[in-house]
Amino acid sequence: MDAEQAAGAAGNRGENARDAFSNRVAEVRDQIKVKTDRAVETGRELYGRAAGRAQGLAGNVDTMIDDQPYVALAVAAVAGLAVGLILGLSLNGRD
Repeated sequence: MDAEQAAGAAGNRGENARDAFSNRVAEVRDQIKVKTDRAVETGRELYGRAAGRAQGLAGNVDTMIDDQPYVALAVAAVAGLAVGLILGLSLNGRD
């Protein structure tokens, strides 16, 4: 009987360990789901804010171009010159 009792006890301990492991996996899965849902919601909020700001900025740029086209042209020329210089210097440094 001792061998049967030992086998039964070992089987019970194995089942208990499996149940405890399954419960812990379920808890971790639930925690990951909650954190993922929070991250997705935060990402949506940030995207909404960024989209709103971009639309506002685009509206401001359109207004500036309509009101002061020569200033807008000068700003674009300076920005293009700056980008060209930066690219030229970085490509020149590769040789």
